[in-house]
Amino acid sequence: MKGNKLSIIGWLNITAIFSILVIVLMLAFIHIDRETQTVTIIKKRSMGEYHFIYAKTDDGRTVVFKNTDTWLEWKFNSADTQAKIIIGEKYKVKTYGWRIKVFSMYPNIVKTEWVRRK
Repeated sequence: MKGNKLSIIGWLNITAIFSILVIVLMLAFIHIDRETQTVTIIKKRSMGEYHFIYAKTDDGRTVVFKNTDTWLEWKFNSADTQAKIIIGEKYKVKTYGWRIKVFSMYPNIVKTEWVRRK
């Protein structure tokens, strides 16, 4: 069949280009979405180069942050940040990204600042 109909190869090419475009846009938007929260650290865990910080927000929600180095943010101190965070203390945490359970994605910590208790 000739004419205006796309072949299977054509559809596969369109699907591949669309998929790549979606991934690139998703990565770009993840770095645009930033949030600063004040949290109390309840647990921290390290698995090789991946560090996780578990915290409670002021409204009582439990949140999990990833704490990894990232070239796009020029952040190369995740191990130091992990070591300095103290369980039970309150911090202002600046993050980027989303929590997407299906992909095991967590907001990544960019900066932490200890909050002095009153």
